[in-house]
Amino acid sequence: MKASSKIVISALIVLGMFAGLASAETPDACDPADYGGDWSCATPFPLPNNQYAFVDGVLTSNPVDSVDMWKSNDPNVGDTLLVYLDYDAFDNGLAAELFDGNRYLMQRVKKYDSVENDRTLNAKPAYVKVSGFPGNYAYTFALSRNV
Repeated sequence: MKASSKIVISALIVLGMFAGLASAETPDACDPADYGGDWSCATPFPLPNNQYAFVDGVLTSNPVDSVDMWKSNDPNVGDTLLVYLDYDAFDNGLAAELFDGNRYLMQRVKKYDSVENDRTLNAKPAYVKVSGFPGNYAYTFALSRNV
C-alpha cells in the first residue's frame, strides 16, 4: 500500500472518530430554569404540515438535566396538535407537555397524570417540555400536526 493511501485511510478513520464524537456532544434542549424562566432558549425542531416530528433527547444525572424544552415555529394558529411519548420514557415516569405560545398547557402525557385540555394551537410557537428524574433516561416524543 502506498504511503499516500495510508494517509488517506488514516485521515478518514480520524474524521469518522471526530464525527462520532461531535454527534455524541450535540447539545440537548435547554432547561428554562437555567435561563431565568426564559423559554426562548428552547431548541427548535421542524414540524411539516400533516406529518409527525420525532425528537430524541436524554435527561442525564451528570450533569443534572431534568428538563428539556423544545419548540416549533412551523404550526399555525388553528392547527391541530397531539403530543406522544415513547413507552420506555412513559414507563420511567417522564412527562411530555405541549404548550402554546401563551404558555397554556394543551396536553400532558405522563403515567397516571395525563391531561388533554386542547388540541388546537391558539398562539405560536408550539412548545414541548420533557421532564422527569435525571438518570440517563433517553426519550423520543412525537408531535403530530394536522392543518
